[in-house]
Amino acid sequence: MVERNAELPNERICKDQNSGRNLETQLANLKEQKARTEAEKASVDKEIAEARQRIVDLKSKGGLNQLDQISKEIESLNMEAKQILHHLQKPFIKLQALSIHGGGSGLTQDELRKLNLYLENPFEALATEEAAYPLLRQILQKLSHSMTSGKLMLKPDKMRKAEQAIEGILRENSLTSLNQKCIDAMTRKRQVSASAEILETRNDLARLQEQIERFERRKTSIESEESAVERAHNETLEKMRNHRSQIEKNIFAFLTKRVRIE
Repeated sequence: MVERNAELPNERICKDQNSGRNLETQLANLKEQKARTEAEKASVDKEIAEARQRIVDLKSKGGLNQLDQISKEIESLNMEAKQILHHLQKPFIKLQALSIHGGGSGLTQDELRKLNLYLENPFEALATEEAAYPLLRQILQKLSHSMTSGKLMLKPDKMRKAEQAIEGILRENSLTSLNQKCIDAMTRKRQVSASAEILETRNDLARLQEQIERFERRKTSIESEESAVERAHNETLEKMRNHRSQIEKNIFAFLTKRVRIE
């Protein structure tokens, strides 16, 4: 006689079949969901790639390309100015300190601001000077006076090189050509930057960048969903493997016959 709560073989087999079908349905749904997320991710990747290509195309257009060339020219001019003013770097810093701490540098506020700019960005300092750089001349004259009067002390070698640099700029006009090149480059940059073409292109670039950022956020969300689906898919596969193993054990228990379910 079978106990009241004991399962008959047929009942156990039916339960196993129902459970197996549920797992198969769940796995099929997860596979469909996985395929959808992969397709959506591929679509977003395509949108990002197309937007980035449009940015490359826009940057290669006449106006922006011209602006890029001017920027490279400005970088080169800045390096040239730094090289010419190299031996004045330390004296400029000492003169700046004299002025800030009331050491009698004799610099006006305009001259101090210009001195700061020569230390930070020589190109911009020269580009915003008038022809023949009158402010720099005044700064150098006061620097020379501070050096000769003993207010600004340097090692002999540095003193000699600074005096040679000052002589070259004040007497030999070694910065005249560079001064004009900087003024011309700054003027061209301002003109090109203010053109209608550049303004329109920059608006287009900003819009495309916003699109890319939205796509990137969407891609992150899809990848998160993709990871969750992948975990659920693997967990379901593991449940199915365990389920098959349990069915095989049940059949052996009921029929004393070993089977392998594929």
